[in-house]
Amino acid sequence: MMLRYLTFITINSWYLALLLAVVLFVYKIALAYSSEYKIKEKLLIVLLPCSFGVYIYCKNQKLKTYNVLLIMLFVSTFLASAFMFYVLLSK
Repeated sequence: MMLRYLTFITINSWYLALLLAVVLFVYKIALAYSSEYKIKEKLLIVLLPCSFGVYIYCKNQKLKTYNVLLIMLFVSTFLASAFMFYVLLSK
């Protein structure tokens, strides 16, 4: 019974993590598009991993929504890995 719930949470967390990753990428594209930087800085905002580009170049903008989405992505990814930890530790 517990395994069924854990599997359900894991699968839905992976889907949520995928959706949040896409939403964050679109949000980064929107931030880059609305900024007045040169094309090089805009590409760095979008393509630098771990949101480094957003935090380096978008200091003046309010990023509360971005931070909340990033925390939700972290939590969802952590929950998605719970099943793998459960299987690994159960052996």
